[in-house]
Amino acid sequence: MRFGFGLVGILVVIGIIAYYWGNVEHPADKIRQGEEIKKEVRQLAGRDETGMSVGESITLEAHNRGGKLDGVVVQNIIAQGPMETYFGLQLDDIIIGANQMRIRDMNNDVELAKAMVLESYQRRLPLTVLRNGQEITLGGEDAAGGNAQGAAKSVQRQIEAIKQGQAPQ
Repeated sequence: MRFGFGLVGILVVIGIIAYYWGNVEHPADKIRQGEEIKKEVRQLAGRDETGMSVGESITLEAHNRGGKLDGVVVQNIIAQGPMETYFGLQLDDIIIGANQMRIRDMNNDVELAKAMVLESYQRRLPLTVLRNGQEITLGGEDAAGGNAQGAAKSVQRQIEAIKQGQAPQ
């Protein structure tokens, strides 16, 4: 009889421990969640993990065709800055689309075009770029998984398609 009570007691204790492990969060879990949230907030604020703002990392100038704004040219870009690491932008890239809108459709407003490019970083939207005469899509959640590694893979896929004479996707 005592053996039965002892066995039941042990089983109850094991059940309580199992319940605790399954339903109580460890403080480290909250810290990991907090780090992910910080990363998202930094992106929304237009800053990278070093605190550099998107606007500080790139210089854009108007690109006109036939007297009408056709895009913005990357005149200067900070190495390892937010725009280079997230999108993979390079010097002399011509950004012709941002926020899923063509820059030529922005009524010749170069400041609006620049703002839309910067907002693409914050909202994780893709940029459409002319690089070496080829149109490619960089960054964004859908095109690149929302990170620089994904952006590099997206760019690499498009370069391979261009080399094979196919239209980039």
